[in-house]
Amino acid sequence: MTAEFGPRDVELGLMERVAAHATRYSTRLFSHMANITLRFNPERATLSLSGESQHPGDGFNRGLLVGVVYLLNVMLSMAVGLVAAETVSVGASTAPIATAVIGIPALFVIVGSMLVGLGSISLIQKTDVIDHTTEPLPDELESLQQQFVDGDLDEHELEDRVEAVIDR
Repeated sequence: MTAEFGPRDVELGLMERVAAHATRYSTRLFSHMANITLRFNPERATLSLSGESQHPGDGFNRGLLVGVVYLLNVMLSMAVGLVAAETVSVGASTAPIATAVIGIPALFVIVGSMLVGLGSISLIQKTDVIDHTTEPLPDELESLQQQFVDGDLDEHELEDRVEAVIDR
């Protein structure tokens, strides 16, 4: 079942476009930590979910997911900005000439991380979520599947038992 939540066809400003491209990469990272697959389209600010979920199509849970994705995006951008600022201060304490060499690239990193953080906050209300998740299969079906693989059930017995589980 596919469900869609949020606004469609929104116009993104500069901060939101920068944050949207950063979100594409952070959702790839978050997707490896979850049991659902997350994909983000930065041009349309659309988050797509697929896989198994206990609450497929639930708008409240999808809204929470969007909030968490952007909260983590803000936290990552803050961490990157703080590391860049700390690098400048360490460079300044070791050699004054290093301040200029390290400071200019660090300034771009800090401004970029600010754009990502502020744009992420703004994107919370502009993100469209497309939910392709389904409910997980009952544990009994996994057990029947394993019995079939082990050779304990033939095809007809498997079909009969699967129908019985689904009918419950």
